[in-house]
Amino acid sequence: MSDTYDEIAQLSSEERALLEQLMKEEGVDISQLPISNVNRNEDIPLSFSQERLWSLWSLAPDNPSENVHVSFEIMGSLNINALENAVNEIIKRNEILRTICVQKEEGIFQQIQPEMILQVEQFDFSKFSESEKKPEAKKFIEKEISSPFNLTRLPIFRILLLKLNSDHFVLTILTHQFVSVGYTANMILQKLADYYNTFAGKQTIKTEQHEFDYADFAVWQKKRIEGKFGIRQLDYWKEKIKSIPLQLRFPGIKKTGTENSKASSFGFDLSAKVSDGIRSYSEKAGYSVFMILLDALQLTLKKLTGENKILVTTAVSTRGTSETEIMLGNFSNNLLFCSDFTQDVTFNEILSRTRTEVGEAFDNQDLPLEYLVSVLQKEASAVMIPRIQVLFMLRDKNSDDLFKLEGMEIQKFPVDFRFSKLDLLFDIYTATKEIGINITYKESLFEQEVISEFSKILEEILALMTTNQTMKISKLPQFRSIEKYAQYSDSESKISTEYIAPINETENKLVEVWQKFFNIKEIGTKNNFFDLGGHSLLALSIFNELKSNHFKNISLVDLFNYPTINSLAKKLIDGTGELDSIDDGKKRAEIRRSSRDRRIR
Repeated sequence: MSDTYDEIAQLSSEERALLEQLMKEEGVDISQLPISNVNRNEDIPLSFSQERLWSLWSLAPDNPSENVHVSFEIMGSLNINALENAVNEIIKRNEILRTICVQKEEGIFQQIQPEMILQVEQFDFSKFSESEKKPEAKKFIEKEISSPFNLTRLPIFRILLLKLNSDHFVLTILTHQFVSVGYTANMILQKLADYYNTFAGKQTIKTEQHEFDYADFAVWQKKRIEGKFGIRQLDYWKEKIKSIPLQLRFPGIKKTGTENSKASSFGFDLSAKVSDGIRSYSEKAGYSVFMILLDALQLTLKKLTGENKILVTTAVSTRGTSETEIMLGNFSNNLLFCSDFTQDVTFNEILSRTRTEVGEAFDNQDLPLEYLVSVLQKEASAVMIPRIQVLFMLRDKNSDDLFKLEGMEIQKFPVDFRFSKLDLLFDIYTATKEIGINITYKESLFEQEVISEFSKILEEILALMTTNQTMKISKLPQFRSIEKYAQYSDSESKISTEYIAPINETENKLVEVWQKFFNIKEIGTKNNFFDLGGHSLLALSIFNELKSNHFKNISLVDLFNYPTINSLAKKLIDGTGELDSIDDGKKRAEIRRSSRDRRIR
């Protein structure tokens, strides 16, 4: 088959397209075909991860929550020319750093610019006193990393260099997830260091053979899921998400129905005893540290929310082939893990089951979550994608080890990035003796005191898991300390569940669409999109339905700014989005009384 692959790789893009069409007609599985070169003069589609990021950017172009950044403190005689040459060498060799989005009638496409020269942005902080330099640098960087990128124009990549003294600098590398995340971000650090060291040593850069680039991957990814490979993974995930709750309800929530991305973080280290216990348990029982921490987090969420089925997501790389290993770009996908705690089982039994489920999930990791959403929408399926609220990331590598400049002393320069699109993000760091955990949380949802209690419960569950593996989950303590944070009021519950009927055609049409996508028969005009389980991917599906069939003047951001049927209808009718007038209020009250009377009878 390898000879066949080589022959196919030699075809022009037109010849390849013709061959693939014939193979489809003959029932051949084209998902097994290798990556090939795409004609750069043709319209090149976005990858699935890029489509997600484009949608989020279109929804909120001023939201910087998808920015990716890292900052280093550098001591030594830095060669700024070598640094700038290294940056531009990376840009020259990697098309993704010269790629923007272009909107056409047929859709959104990626467009590669032939060249781009990027200057290192230099700022002089040497004028500040020694005690002020680092605080002022931190404040400046935090403002810069909170500046949004524009995906329709370059650059989507910035290098900031703050001079504290002649031999003391802070370097910030800033980009967007459209370009870089995870493994790619580490590759950029390593390449930047390698190129810098070469240029600073006045050596010649070795020529790297890049046969393919990210645009080739994007086209190959779309074709790959059209065959048996994609169908098998699609069937797996459709079955897997059938009974997952649409969203988790946390105690201590300040307010609901908001997409505010402002965030704070809370960091702590597990004790040496618990950290050693996790590693020892992993080694003896054959369960990975990832599985142990994942189950402990899901058990913590079970205790906090009262739900027996807990969804946690992790980000994985979907490179899928050796040709993509040297590519820069976003290859990430959201992988779903759902634990079922309906039965009273031991920690060992949970982990044994998790080992199987994690293995299955990773075997089916290539199917993009966005593709699953689109298929379910087209099928008008009763199955819905749950809201992605909790992300769990295991960080077993330290970026400090990847960025080494010859003759320089380098250490991480900590800055705060106060944005998150998720309710909770758990970053777990295992490279140090005491396992570190950083919880990023939405300020609009949680007080730090609540997150502190979460952390204590998580550590206590980890301590129990690693010392008493035969203990059943029903024996877990009740953690009474968290009960004081349960702030759901009766009035809030009534607002979210009370049925209020539509009073005009616009509201009727909106209710019909919501009923279709939420698979709920009785949706009232005061029901909140987010309280029903709405999220950005579902909002995109509903937006496309409304735009194509009912409301040409609706914008995607309207669904987030006006999250109830009533407020959205007002926005579409008169452009205000304000709630009921007095007359509308009277009419609604009459309908509400009539509806209540019918139910009573």
